[in-house]
Amino acid sequence: MKILLTTRETAEAVSMSESKIRRLVSEQRFPPPIAIDGNVRWRMKDLSDWGEQLAAGEIPPPKAKRGRPRLAI
Repeated sequence: MKILLTTRETAEAVSMSESKIRRLVSEQRFPPPIAIDGNVRWRMKDLSDWGEQLAAGEIPPPKAKRGRPRLAI
Protein backbone atom coordinates (compact mmCIF):
# COMPACT_ATOMS: atom_id res chain seq x y z
CA MET A 1 0.00 0.00 0.00
CA LYS A 2 1.30 3.43 -0.95
CA ILE A 3 1.42 6.09 1.74
CA LEU A 4 2.32 9.07 -0.49
CA LEU A 5 0.60 9.67 -3.82
CA THR A 6 1.61 11.79 -6.81
CA THR A 7 -0.80 14.32 -8.28
CA ARG A 8 -1.89 11.86 -10.96
CA GLU A 9 -2.41 9.05 -8.43
CA THR A 10 -4.34 11.43 -6.16
CA ALA A 11 -6.57 12.48 -9.05
CA GLU A 12 -7.31 8.83 -9.86
CA ALA A 13 -7.93 8.00 -6.18
CA VAL A 14 -10.55 10.74 -5.74
CA SER A 15 -11.96 10.61 -9.31
CA MET A 16 -11.13 14.24 -10.12
CA SER A 17 -8.90 15.95 -12.62
CA GLU A 18 -5.49 17.25 -11.59
CA SER A 19 -6.55 20.83 -12.38
CA LYS A 20 -9.65 20.52 -10.18
CA ILE A 21 -7.49 19.25 -7.31
CA ARG A 22 -5.13 22.23 -7.69
CA ARG A 23 -8.12 24.61 -7.71
CA LEU A 24 -9.64 23.00 -4.60
CA VAL A 25 -6.28 23.22 -2.81
CA SER A 26 -6.08 26.94 -3.62
CA GLU A 27 -9.63 27.35 -2.25
CA GLN A 28 -8.59 25.40 0.88
CA ARG A 29 -11.25 22.76 0.16
CA PHE A 30 -8.78 19.88 -0.42
CA PRO A 31 -5.87 18.69 1.71
CA PRO A 32 -2.68 20.58 0.91
CA PRO A 33 0.19 18.54 -0.53
CA ILE A 34 3.53 18.08 1.12
CA ALA A 35 6.77 18.82 -0.71
CA ILE A 36 9.63 16.35 -0.51
CA ASP A 37 12.77 17.51 -2.31
CA GLY A 38 10.67 19.54 -4.73
CA ASN A 39 8.20 16.71 -5.38
CA VAL A 40 4.51 17.21 -4.54
CA ARG A 41 2.80 14.34 -2.73
CA TRP A 42 -0.45 13.74 -0.85
CA ARG A 43 -0.74 11.52 2.23
CA MET A 44 -3.31 8.73 1.98
CA LYS A 45 -4.44 9.52 5.53
CA ASP A 46 -5.15 13.16 4.59
CA LEU A 47 -7.21 12.00 1.60
CA SER A 48 -9.23 9.51 3.64
CA ASP A 49 -9.87 12.14 6.35
CA TRP A 50 -10.96 14.58 3.62
CA GLY A 51 -13.35 11.98 2.20
CA GLU A 52 -14.93 11.46 5.61
CA GLN A 53 -15.35 15.23 6.06
CA LEU A 54 -16.84 15.52 2.60
CA ALA A 55 -19.36 12.76 3.34
CA ALA A 56 -20.27 14.43 6.64
CA GLY A 57 -20.81 17.82 4.96
CA GLU A 58 -17.97 19.51 6.85
CA ILE A 59 -16.13 20.89 3.79
CA PRO A 60 -16.49 24.70 3.49
CA PRO A 61 -18.56 26.01 0.54
CA PRO A 62 -16.70 27.49 -2.46
CA LYS A 63 -15.82 31.15 -2.39
CA ALA A 64 -17.88 33.47 -4.55
CA LYS A 65 -16.23 34.22 -7.87
CA ARG A 66 -15.13 37.78 -8.42
CA GLY A 67 -14.91 39.75 -11.59
CA ARG A 68 -17.07 40.54 -14.53
CA PRO A 69 -19.62 37.90 -15.58
CA ARG A 70 -19.13 36.31 -18.97
CA LEU A 71 -21.61 36.91 -21.75
CA ALA A 72 -23.49 33.88 -23.06
CA ILE A 73 -23.51 33.90 -26.83
